[in-house]
Amino acid sequence: MDLVKNKLQAVGLRLSYPRLRILSYLLETREHPTAEMIYQHLRRAVPVISRATVYNTLNVLVNEGVILPLNIEGVYTRFDGNIRPHHHFYCERCKKLYDLDIVCKYSYQKKIAGHEIRNIFGYFQGICKNCLKRRS
Repeated sequence: MDLVKNKLQAVGLRLSYPRLRILSYLLETREHPTAEMIYQHLRRAVPVISRATVYNTLNVLVNEGVILPLNIEGVYTRFDGNIRPHHHFYCERCKKLYDLDIVCKYSYQKKIAGHEIRNIFGYFQGICKNCLKRRS
């Protein structure tokens, strides 16, 4: 929980219960959940939490750069607590989103062609190795 508190305090955010719970969940999971998935997960432990609280908290965390929104074409926005440079693989068959620990050659550059780089968003799309095994 100290890591969660430190991340929130580093950007000047108050340590509210929803922020602590949502960020903690996103740092623990590798599922890259949607807002609805996060809401359903938190409701088990906090039945009084509202969808609006979850959506508003996610917006604050994204705006402060604490989490990343993952916008996959044709899929609901997913969220990632891992903000270090990495890419993703989206499986067309099972709809899972995987972290890829590969680094784009531009990942650590601050500028390209005079433009300031703040984030790099990209993903690979195809059929994951698990679905390929099932197909064989």
